[in-house]
Amino acid sequence: MIETLLVDDSAIVRAHLSRLLSARGHGVVAVDDAESALVQCQAQQFQLIVLDWQLPGMDGVTLCRRIRELPNGDCSVILFLTGREDPHSLAIALKAGANDYISKSAGAAAIDVRLTVAERQVEERAKRHLAEGALRKERDALQGLMDTVPDLIYFKD
Repeated sequence: MIETLLVDDSAIVRAHLSRLLSARGHGVVAVDDAESALVQCQAQQFQLIVLDWQLPGMDGVTLCRRIRELPNGDCSVILFLTGREDPHSLAIALKAGANDYISKSAGAAAIDVRLTVAERQVEERAKRHLAEGALRKERDALQGLMDTVPDLIYFKD
């Protein structure tokens, strides 16, 4: 199950996307503003964050930056799902730390494709995290072995 945070100020969009994500096997926490989303991110690690640009209070771009500044902020895949369609907005979102961006007007099929891409990114991050953990264990075991060997070993001819 992919732990997903959905941030959108529209109750209709939240309900629709929550159903869609749940049907895809996501555990969904849905909030309607950036401040609540930031509190959620501080309390729980989300593998996927789907967020809108226009939010009450703090906007989605600022939220994205703030999430990336958190201790594990680089662990989440962030997908902007917004009404903005201009290329300049895409560049701003990516610069803020988003992994992907799609317009709400793109249609259900395009949104489905972008969610599939995001899910693959989540899976790859999880695999990388497991591999890094295994490498850390091997390194620690090797370091432990090295600590048992005397600093200098003299060899006789």
